[in-house]
Amino acid sequence: MSKAFDKVQHCLILDKLCQYNISGNLLNWFTSYLRGRRQRVTVLGATSKECNVTSGVPQGSILGPMLFLLYVNDLPKTVNTSKVACFADDTKILKQVDNLQDTAGLQNDIISLNVLIEVYQEKFSKFTNKSEVINILFHGVDSREVLSLV
Repeated sequence: MSKAFDKVQHCLILDKLCQYNISGNLLNWFTSYLRGRRQRVTVLGATSKECNVTSGVPQGSILGPMLFLLYVNDLPKTVNTSKVACFADDTKILKQVDNLQDTAGLQNDIISLNVLIEVYQEKFSKFTNKSEVINILFHGVDSREVLSLV
């Protein structure tokens, strides 16, 4: 989960907070909490120069998981014909596919999620190696429609 927490863009979190009508001193506090962080790395006694941290939520913090959930809160609202199950940084799209129209609906939901992720400036390629379609067959029905993530 740490990689997902590292990808959260500060500007997008602050925008989400504004969408939830958080403003004034509270928004200023969150801005101060996220921005102005710096980091450096030491390897074998050699230390890098400090650089600004523009993404990620502080791991091990109480606010980290809440800010991450705020960041991904729109995922379930993006799909129209499927159900979405989210746990931490894992998202699953669930849909019973009985016919070609169901397949098209699932494909459209996958495309909608991909568009949302692109809007949030996420690199979808980091998920493609972990994404797959699993056919669960009941009553001996076997239709193998190919769904695309792109």
